[in-house]
Amino acid sequence: VTKVEAVADSDGTPTYHVVTQLSNGTNKTLDPDSTGIQIGNAYNIVMASGDSTAARTSTSTSFQDKTWAKLPQGAGENMEFWFYPSGNLTLAQLKADMPQKFLFEVKPDELDKSLKVGYTVKDPSFRVNLTCTK
Repeated sequence: VTKVEAVADSDGTPTYHVVTQLSNGTNKTLDPDSTGIQIGNAYNIVMASGDSTAARTSTSTSFQDKTWAKLPQGAGENMEFWFYPSGNLTLAQLKADMPQKFLFEVKPDELDKSLKVGYTVKDPSFRVNLTCTK
């Protein structure tokens, strides 16, 4: 995660914007979709209260384009997520209650076995502590 912010979207609606950097750490050219990082996966933020909000990625053409993009060895790309909390919250309210965690689902069963690469852990999904300052 390289950025977490509360901003107004292009329509002026208050939203949380999370930017991540995804990199290919293998010795082969891969696309995220064939490695279990897909448009229908779960991408959520979790608030201090424990409430979570899902990202709206299923209708994003740019997100789908990124999951299908070929990444050579060592290459990376930024993936953006937009989270619209329920209720009629103002931008000031969002800024006062920033998310605590970012959850990024990876589906290892969707890994294309013909790639002959693999994950080093059984569940490669990410759980990122957004309050960490390191």
